[in-house]
Amino acid sequence: MHEDRLQRTRQHFFPDAPPAPALANWLQVPAHCKTGIYKCRVIYARDLLHAEFLPYTPRPIHRLKLVADDSVDYAWKCENRSALERLYAQKSDCDEVLIVKNGFLTDSSYSNLAFYDGKAWYTPEMPLLQGIQREWLLREEQIISTPIRIEDLNCFSQIALINAMLDLGDCVVDVANVFGR
Repeated sequence: MHEDRLQRTRQHFFPDAPPAPALANWLQVPAHCKTGIYKCRVIYARDLLHAEFLPYTPRPIHRLKLVADDSVDYAWKCENRSALERLYAQKSDCDEVLIVKNGFLTDSSYSNLAFYDGKAWYTPEMPLLQGIQREWLLREEQIISTPIRIEDLNCFSQIALINAMLDLGDCVVDVANVFGR
């Protein structure tokens, strides 16, 4: 799925570029990264440039702050995260932000979201980024895509932050710990 996103992104920005080589053939995992948990970050433009392997430790998230920005755009995963960093800087005494765009909940600054109503998990229909983990959970029918407005927040009891490094349930926050309403 990561490889599909890489190919789609390159095709969008560099339509005349040949397909990138398969990541499994291109990536060289350093020996010191074969134990523990590492995040692999592939930097590319028209060509694959290099890969970084960074130790990964999940951040503890307990309190979320609603932050609105109707112009934020992060449809393509990219190195320039300044818009997301600007929103994250507004978190105050919370651990992370919930980004609201045009009245709808979208994502956090580094993850997609899923909301639990006591029976099922729902994910915003209009996330800022169509994340890999979100895509997989939708395909596996573990989450359901639906529009979620700020006023719908009270219909849910929990919020899960999901991304390639966070499975559904790894990082869950009670809705009571969402501030800025």
